[in-house]
Amino acid sequence: MALLGHHGGTMENKKIINHYLSYLSNYKGSIALLLFLSLASAGTAIPIPAIYAHLVDKVIPNKDIETLFVMAGLLLALLALNAIISYVLTLVGSLVRKKFRSQMRSISYSKLQRLPYEQLSHFVSGDLVSRLTRDLDSLGVLLPKGIAEFIKNILIIIGIVSIMLHMSWKLTLISGIMIPLFFLFFLCMMKTLEERAKKNHETKGKLQASLQEKIEGNRDIQLTNSYEHQHQSATKIIQESESVLTHLNFHEAKMGLVFSLFPILGSGLLWGLGGYWSITNVLTLGEVIAFSYAFNYLFDPISSVFSTISEVPIELTALQRIFELFPENQQTKILPNGNKEAFIRGKIDFKKVSFGYENSPLLLQNLNFSIKPGTVTCIVGENGIGKSTLFSLLLYLYQVNQGQILIDGHPVQSYSEATLRKNISLVPQQAFLFQGSIKDNIIMGRKVSEQDFNNACELSGVFNLVKKFDKGVESLVTEKGNNLSGGEKQKIAIARALVENPSVLLLDEPTNNLDEAIKASIQQSLLLAKAGKTIILITHDLSFIEGITEIYEIKDKKIIKKEHQHA
Repeated sequence: MALLGHHGGTMENKKIINHYLSYLSNYKGSIALLLFLSLASAGTAIPIPAIYAHLVDKVIPNKDIETLFVMAGLLLALLALNAIISYVLTLVGSLVRKKFRSQMRSISYSKLQRLPYEQLSHFVSGDLVSRLTRDLDSLGVLLPKGIAEFIKNILIIIGIVSIMLHMSWKLTLISGIMIPLFFLFFLCMMKTLEERAKKNHETKGKLQASLQEKIEGNRDIQLTNSYEHQHQSATKIIQESESVLTHLNFHEAKMGLVFSLFPILGSGLLWGLGGYWSITNVLTLGEVIAFSYAFNYLFDPISSVFSTISEVPIELTALQRIFELFPENQQTKILPNGNKEAFIRGKIDFKKVSFGYENSPLLLQNLNFSIKPGTVTCIVGENGIGKSTLFSLLLYLYQVNQGQILIDGHPVQSYSEATLRKNISLVPQQAFLFQGSIKDNIIMGRKVSEQDFNNACELSGVFNLVKKFDKGVESLVTEKGNNLSGGEKQKIAIARALVENPSVLLLDEPTNNLDEAIKASIQQSLLLAKAGKTIILITHDLSFIEGITEIYEIKDKKIIKKEHQHA
């Protein structure tokens, strides 16, 4: 079953926790250190009520000055040690949290990159960013420090309650009646809290996605003078998001208010009965004071424990949104004969291939055609008919519904992703350029020799392009290549496709919306680059490239071979 909520429902909490524990297992040492510090912190806090009782009942009435100074010094030492340990615990916890979040974010992004394109296309980019940033930042109690704090508070509760029972089990039971009431109220509030927390995460993701989309499309907003419409749309989702957050905050405030009443009621009950038993000599005054200190001190860790438990469903919701990006069963693609460096000659066969996007009718039906190595094949057809989809299927970005695609006689899915990407390159209609140098945008982090890079730049015309820049191929590209023209972007895209010297080159309307001069320049580049390669071209301009071997037309979901006079 896929982890994606879009396909298989939401992930179960048990599955989320197991998935998360596998990541926490890498932090056993850090968790152990935090637990040690937490135990030390608890150990310095638990004896304090007993010291108060001894001071009030024994030392002060007996006017034992020497013991008074010893006990006061011990009390100060414990309080100071507790403060120092708490500081170190906070410092170590912050460092571990920073490391954990950084690694978790890095791993999540790596997993996101590997998510099959067919599944990735279901998400909005702004929502994905929100999952990797805001959702991860919302983790607190489930982080190593949060877990250590939870265990520390449990130990303090056990220690303090043990001391209270030793002093007076009756008063402990009577004053402790507040705790079950506290717990029952907490359970009643949890379901609503979980629902509102989940809705808050979802609306924040929608808000980020919407604002990111509007910012990226601001040029078109200006050109269409649609400021008011887009502003109203943005305001609506902002108000919805803030409304959901306000409801969540109100619910948390209500819980906080009621929780604060329990220790007040408990203290009143404790002093009423404790004071009476002190007057009637059932308890000493020191025991009542110590008991009062212990009871009030006890509610801080109890509140923290319940607060932690209340935060768990909120953070599980954030984890669910993060883990939805992790494919549970990544397909293992094994190369023919286990040869990971298999060379693709370029023979391509579509055999009875049918495909349709999810929840949509078939776009392509029963396609049968073959492409020989070293040939130039042109695919034509109306817009939206499925031409570009053929490339997505060949690149294994989508899986066919029926039939088979063979490359050199082997199913496309039998090749590793690395082999497919190295041997089959795509020049898209619109190239996406990243912030960085022109060279970085061509190499894209791949291991490429200087000769292959120079050949790609020469064939694509990039070397002519960069002559106008002072830094040549090291010149910087701004966001999305906004400082370059359409033709310049396309030449970089062609160089990117050629830099690993692929055996198959896919061209998807490479000169769409470009002027004739740029078209002629790109045409010349491709004529130089096509030697020995299998080229598949989608275009409306059949004169664009010379030497077309075959022409196929997609019409009515079928593919038809058209008569063509070979050049």
